[in-house]
Amino acid sequence: MTRWRRGLGFPPCSRFSISLLRRSDKIEPADAPWLAGAACVRWRTQGAVWAALLCIAWLFVASPAHAEAGVALSWRSEGASRACGSESAIREAVERRLGRRPFTDPDHAKIWITGEEVAVGRDQFRARVTQRDRDGVASGSRELEPQPCASLVRGAVLIISLFIDRAEQHEPDEAAKSEPVSPMEPATRTEPETRAPVIPPPPAVVSPRTSTRIREAHPPELWLGAGAGTSIGVLPSLDGAFFVAARLNPSRSRWSFEWRGTYHLPQRIDDHPVAGVVSAVDQRLSVCLSPFSIPIAKLDFCGGLTWTAVIPQTKGTSQGNERARAVIGPMLGVALQLGQRPLVGRLELGVALPHRQYTFVYTDPYGVKKSFYSTGEVLFFVSIAGLRTIL
Repeated sequence: MTRWRRGLGFPPCSRFSISLLRRSDKIEPADAPWLAGAACVRWRTQGAVWAALLCIAWLFVASPAHAEAGVALSWRSEGASRACGSESAIREAVERRLGRRPFTDPDHAKIWITGEEVAVGRDQFRARVTQRDRDGVASGSRELEPQPCASLVRGAVLIISLFIDRAEQHEPDEAAKSEPVSPMEPATRTEPETRAPVIPPPPAVVSPRTSTRIREAHPPELWLGAGAGTSIGVLPSLDGAFFVAARLNPSRSRWSFEWRGTYHLPQRIDDHPVAGVVSAVDQRLSVCLSPFSIPIAKLDFCGGLTWTAVIPQTKGTSQGNERARAVIGPMLGVALQLGQRPLVGRLELGVALPHRQYTFVYTDPYGVKKSFYSTGEVLFFVSIAGLRTIL
């Protein structure tokens, strides 16, 4: 007001009002500038109030369109002993990828995303991820083909993230959901996707923390079992044997390790005037490599060391009685394993090369030395076993 009284001019918004007030016969011309200035201030105040009210109304109307759709996640594994991903690990990986927390409890969720994984072989898993609305109607589905666990988790995280982004960007309103679709307009109906090829996700999806969880979900496999077999060269003739075995398969490795303890049934020899009974026990340590593997079969090539103790109980031989003779040497074998966890069968063929032979001799009544029994220069064995995993 002071500036106006000094003749420095009037606000631009009041110049038009001054001209109108001066023309009015009810207002003195000298008072027109001051009344116009007051009217200008009032109009500006009212305009600011209306602008604030419009901004608040816009926020209330626009915020539901950009609100995150509540998502409930469920992840299930068939066979708890061979689970690949866990629900908590996948949930955390999706939140890291999206940079927010879209998940909520099932009672407040608008979208349900379910995942089901199945083990189809050694470190091979397949999975199916399905998106449903609150009424249980499937709106999309993706299937992950058999692949290693880490790759499957990365793919599942990518698919779930895409489902959530698509739902939040294209979430239909309630009126559109309730409006029936005319059968004469098939082009406007969206069919749920049942199967589509999965694009390999980038390696950066799974952080080192998630990878640690995945490795922990696959501990080494420990198998215990028993079996029967036969061998040539250990005892005087073809023998029968029973054994127990333990196998260790490191996680996601083609290598495996085996220990075996065998008892060879005793054989009786009667070569007058000498007679005796011979039996044997042995232990075997071997390392196997599997170059070929499918879900129900595996081929192993093995190598290791065998230790055999031949126990004679003879009378009349030059070597004495009941003193065990050790036979040690390298062994090679090939094995075929059939079946899936937790029970498999195993057929094995092998050969051992002992470092020395043992020969039992006796002297006949005429003073001539004769061979009573000797171990073979090469030992052959065949066995069949049943194994069950305990880890």
